Amino acid sequence: MTDLKNLIRPLVRELHGYVPGEQPKIKGLIKLNTNENPYPPSPKVLAAVKAAADGRLRLYPNPTAQPLREKLAKFHGCKPEHILVGNGSDELLALAVRAFVEPAELSASKKSRSTVQFFEPSYSLYPVLADIHGAAKNPVPLSKDFTLPDTEESPKLWDSRAALTFVTSPNAPSGRGYFTSVLEGLCLKQEGIVVLDEAYVDFGAETAIPLVASTAAIRLRGKPPMLVKVPPR
Repeated sequence: MTDLKNLIRPLVRELHGYVPGEQPKIKGLIKLNTNENPYPPSPKVLAAVKAAADGRLRLYPNPTAQPLREKLAKFHGCKPEHILVGNGSDELLALAVRAFVEPAELSASKKSRSTVQFFEPSYSLYPVLADIHGAAKNPVPLSKDFTLPDTEESPKLWDSRAALTFVTSPNAPSGRGYFTSVLEGLCLKQEGIVVLDEAYVDFGAETAIPLVASTAAIRLRGKPPMLVKVPPR
């Protein structure tokens, strides 16, 4: 009989299982490390959820989530075409890797095309997505105070041609956020796609969403588009 393990892709067999953060079993504890909110949902939110849980549950939703995208665009001050809705932000991260990164074996002569770049420490899923895709990883250490390093001073570490670069702001686990002006400067230096991961933006001082419709986006027309992701995990 064939061992089922032999049917699993070698890249996947070599992966390690995800280890979740500490989960204290203390009654009534609010776990900020898993992005829990100490406040209950607004009564209006509960009413809206209950109102939506009717006979429509048997139907497929709008395939592009257009009504939701329109409301989100109005809330964030951008356009519906700037928004992609996914089943959690992890799905959007995975889609970005699939869309913009070549597996290493297909682009041996152009390593940057198969590179997923990110800072360390940061979200532990980034290297996992790269491994599953068979892509190269380029983890770059943050400065000692968790600020972004000067990429021009460390060209041997930083790849300005990386196919995909993840930048988390505010960062996890450091909690340090980065000003939009700093993120804009980093994006303008990159030739590949930059994903600004704002999963914890509600704990930060500002969001980079204005870059989507700002002059920064116009100056980037000659390059690949800049992506800004905002939903929580």
